[in-house]
This record gives sequence, structure tokens and C-alpha cells, in this order.
Amino acid sequence: GNAWSLAVKMTFKEKSDLNYILEEWKAVTEYCRKNEPFLLHYEGGLVDSDPQGLTLHMLERYTSKDDYAQRHKSGEEFLKFRPKLKALQDQGKVAVEGYSYQEIGYGFV
Repeated sequence: GNAWSLAVKMTFKEKSDLNYILEEWKAVTEYCRKNEPFLLHYEGGLVDSDPQGLTLHMLERYTSKDDYAQRHKSGEEFLKFRPKLKALQDQGKVAVEGYSYQEIGYGFV
């Protein structure tokens, strides 16, 4: 495909904070499923190389970078969720890293 993708790694210090974010993220996923047809893939998973189970990997795939920046980031549930994650970041309870890429169209989904 020729989609734009975002990969995010969140490393939590405490399991309770990870569980809190996963619970809060449920509303975002339901909202996106129903209201964001430009969002092609939206999934999280626990990184299996982390024996403590405190690292969450997110993969987000959009029809375009503009759809992410202008539409997804202004979605009702995203706007409720993002400050909750930011608060944990500001408190040093989670480290967030990520990268994005534009697909080149050689593979398949």
C-alpha cells in the first residue's frame, strides 16, 4: 500500500499505569472504529522481549499523514485520551518513543 504509518513504543514503570492507559484507550479504539474510516490499522501489543510486560507497542496506519495530523488528532476521544498519557509522561511514569514512515507500495496487507 501507500499508507502513512506511525509506530509508538511506551515503556511504563508500573503495571498499574500500563493497565490504566490500556483501559482509557478502549474508548479511543471504539471511537476510531466507528468514526475514522481513514484509519486502516490501530493495534497495540505487549513487547515480548520485555520480561516485566511493561512495554507497549502501538501501530497506527492511516490513508495519509494529513488524515493523522488533521483528523485523527482532533477526534473527540483522542482529545480526551492524550492529556492522560501526557500527564504520565510529565510525571516520569512512561517513556514514549516513536517513528513514522510513508509506505513505498512494494508489500501487501
